[in-house]
Amino acid sequence: CRNLGYPIMQYLSEKPDKVYTKMKELNDSEKLIGLSKEEVIKLLGEPQKKSRDNLYIYDAGTLTNYLFLGERESYDLFIWFDENDIVKSTEIDLPLGG
Repeated sequence: CRNLGYPIMQYLSEKPDKVYTKMKELNDSEKLIGLSKEEVIKLLGEPQKKSRDNLYIYDAGTLTNYLFLGERESYDLFIWFDENDIVKSTEIDLPLGG
């Protein structure tokens, strides 16, 4: 039971910003699945990065851990498109290379 204390406290102390909350809701609800690239841009604006392999990357906000002196982790929303430029999957994760 003592081993569970730290992860639970860490989880409870993490607070998302508004951007993270919005992007997580979009990701978890799968509302972007089936949209075209144009529809994604209309909804979210221009991505911060585009790759040749049909990937758009957007800033997905931050989680701040107030238990540990305000330590912050920034996240990205990754949106993958199929060969017809339709969203096939999304994921929120730490930035590539980060």
